[in-house]
Amino acid sequence: MLCIVDVCVVIYIDNSITSFASTNYNFIYQHISIAQHVIFNKSNIMNSQQLFELHEQHIRLNINWDEFFKPYRDWESEYRDREFKRQTNLVDAIPELKKCRSLFYPGAGYDFSTLRFFMEVSGVKDYYYCDYMNYDITDNSVYNNLVEQLSPYGYLVIKAAELQPGYFNQSSWGQFWHRDHIRFGGDIQNSFISLYRIIRGGKIFNLYYLGTEAIQSYEILLKNNKKMDIVVTQDHGLGGLWTTFCQGSILETLANQYNKLPDLLMVGEDYEPWEDYENITSNFGSFGLHQAPRKLYRLR
Repeated sequence: MLCIVDVCVVIYIDNSITSFASTNYNFIYQHISIAQHVIFNKSNIMNSQQLFELHEQHIRLNINWDEFFKPYRDWESEYRDREFKRQTNLVDAIPELKKCRSLFYPGAGYDFSTLRFFMEVSGVKDYYYCDYMNYDITDNSVYNNLVEQLSPYGYLVIKAAELQPGYFNQSSWGQFWHRDHIRFGGDIQNSFISLYRIIRGGKIFNLYYLGTEAIQSYEILLKNNKKMDIVVTQDHGLGGLWTTFCQGSILETLANQYNKLPDLLMVGEDYEPWEDYENITSNFGSFGLHQAPRKLYRLR
């Protein structure tokens, strides 16, 4: 991760033309051409009057922002590739991964780094992502994010079908929402289930994205004899959860009730796994919106 310490960036934007203020202009040009980042020592920060006078003198730099940030994006991409290889190597010695065929991820959002990870290292073919924030998350936005995140790595994404409640033997969308659900950002009327096919190197994966409430949706999957071999659990604090997914959650209770505990859990850093699971890795990887490390646990 890039870290700039004890510096300040001063950017003035006026009609899409960006002005930079510093008492050392060679310093600006040097960092634009070499590091592609404009930084100023604290001693060089101009006060508002100086900045205004500088603007009045029309000392401006016209910057193509795509070109400006390209070296950083390239560096970030290379870093993520190296990190991905490192984290996949960590789990090569876990035989259960190759035997797993299904995965459930509640509160998934657009975290397709986790999808890519398990497509690379496990035997999972069917992925069930679920998130009730369906004011923002739609079938089209899921597709666009899948393409954006996976196509650079050679994956072809196909939107295969829009499914109705009857596909999982339900008669209405309301059956996919828990009775105690508190509406943080989703609505029953916006419910959807989309099936995407993801293809690479002759392998075909199915992603079912449920724009519904995760607890009730998980129970529906269990009722339909779909034992989830892997469950991803990470609580997001006040990020939109009405309940938790980790230790002591309704999710854990349902898995026990239907006698369908997953073989493996992927658990967010600083969160507790379900009862009777033992840790088999240290923190690894960078997953999800907040790029958080996670651990793998197996059922004892």
